[in-house]
Amino acid sequence: SMPLSLHNFLLGAYEPGGTLAIDKPPLDLWLQVLTTQVFGFGSVALKLPPALAGTAAVVVLYDAVRRVLGSAAAAGAAIALATLPIAVLTARSDTMDAVAMLLSVVALWLLVRFADDGRARWCYLAALAMGLAFNAKLFEGLVALPALILFGALVCRERRLARLAVSAVVFVCVSLSWLTLTLLYPASDRPYAIGSTNGSAWNATFVFNGYDRI
Repeated sequence: SMPLSLHNFLLGAYEPGGTLAIDKPPLDLWLQVLTTQVFGFGSVALKLPPALAGTAAVVVLYDAVRRVLGSAAAAGAAIALATLPIAVLTARSDTMDAVAMLLSVVALWLLVRFADDGRARWCYLAALAMGLAFNAKLFEGLVALPALILFGALVCRERRLARLAVSAVVFVCVSLSWLTLTLLYPASDRPYAIGSTNGSAWNATFVFNGYDRI
């Protein structure tokens, strides 16, 4: 359904008519649209983005741990992630979990770089990565966020509050970017978000996939 029009693609249309939408931002589905357009619609094309994400996460985690604890610890961490049953299961499925996990690991790597040289850009890029993780899996994509915030605060050597504030702004702006995009379409032209009570993607995000889940 999504490759049929720009409207369907941007809003995550659930069916060709574009009257229904999925209950999450379509970041991960955009990747699947790309691979199915290149390789044709099928199981391999649908599972390629999660498979690549799961594989890349192992490499990124290895380098992040290596920079802090050395090669032996890095190898142990990488092997653990590569063989963790839930990581293998999601990386070979057509769900968005592996992509969200990769973005969390990328955020960790960026904060390790921030700890190495103190350049604020790494901190802001980590916030951007976590904002994308929210757009991949909503609140499930933010499971690592408290630990990453604590790590970033501990390794920040100067202007801690200012850098945390800027990072928070970056995170919020990226997290809400797709939801804000949906508002550019008039209500009559927006597909009804599955799970919402009023058809709004905001309602599906913060009520159906937020408060109601809790």
